[in-house]
Amino acid sequence: MTRIASGSPDMWPDVCLQNSTEISVVLAELIDYLGKVKSLVEKGDRVSILEKLVEAKAGREVLIRSKAKPSKLATIRIRVHDRPGELLEILTLAKSLNINIEDLQLTHSPTEDGSIDEVGTLHLVIDNKDSEKLYDEIIQSGYMATLETEIGL
Repeated sequence: MTRIASGSPDMWPDVCLQNSTEISVVLAELIDYLGKVKSLVEKGDRVSILEKLVEAKAGREVLIRSKAKPSKLATIRIRVHDRPGELLEILTLAKSLNINIEDLQLTHSPTEDGSIDEVGTLHLVIDNKDSEKLYDEIIQSGYMATLETEIGL
């Protein structure tokens, strides 16, 4: 959620709607789990609450250790138009190549009248080793883009 919260809110409703089935399943599982935890709290079951917290801590530590970040990153900057499906098309290219997006940002420049320009720049941060492969696909798909490689962490 922090990646979503730190980005532009305008793009996420479309991403959520395109993935509504998967998101609904995960939310139902989360609601069920939270209901069980709520029940433990209401019963005052200290032992079970402690077990849940120990499990959560262990799970978080495994997640942190298992998610090795690349040592070198690349940024692809892509010119995008403000129209439905534009971001989804680009993100689908990354998915089809099995490339993880480490971070992203969408920027627009204000126009003279104070409104937002209908053309913006999508900044994708990915593992450097995947950068040329994704960049080539983006160019072949007709987008204008630039590639900046070898950004050390």
